[in-house]
Amino acid sequence: MFLTPRESTPALVLLSMLFLLLPSSQSAVQVMNYLVTTLLPAQILPKLDFSEGIPADCVTLVAVPTLLLNEKQVRTLVEDLEVRFLGNHDPNVHFALLSDLPDSDQPAPEDSPLIDLCAGLIAELNVKYAGHGVGSFFSAASPPGLQSARKGLDGMGTQAR
Repeated sequence: MFLTPRESTPALVLLSMLFLLLPSSQSAVQVMNYLVTTLLPAQILPKLDFSEGIPADCVTLVAVPTLLLNEKQVRTLVEDLEVRFLGNHDPNVHFALLSDLPDSDQPAPEDSPLIDLCAGLIAELNVKYAGHGVGSFFSAASPPGLQSARKGLDGMGTQAR
């Protein structure tokens, strides 16, 4: 006795198997989820209580990785960083933009106007909020040539040894 008639083509059998694959895989996932949750009981995870503020031994840096593409985007990134700061007044929470310039075939100039603009705007924020006894702002940019060095090139675009 066969599951399909003898005159069925292999293509029809394959198509039928493909139609049954999704429901059967979903059922297998549900069975595994059930077995795991039944055999492994849930455990309470430890948590930290920061309702009184962040203690000095838990200093936190909120880092936002980004590429610096244009002046408008840099200004928006710094404004967004200020908004994050305004929502988290704590002397042990600091904020940083981890920035880089987009990849290029040409080596990055030593003085990038976008990096200078970002550093200047971050410095303005530090001055603006210096007397409030709260966290600070940082800007970190990859040094010129770092991306090229990763590609096997030095900062001048020649083959690294």
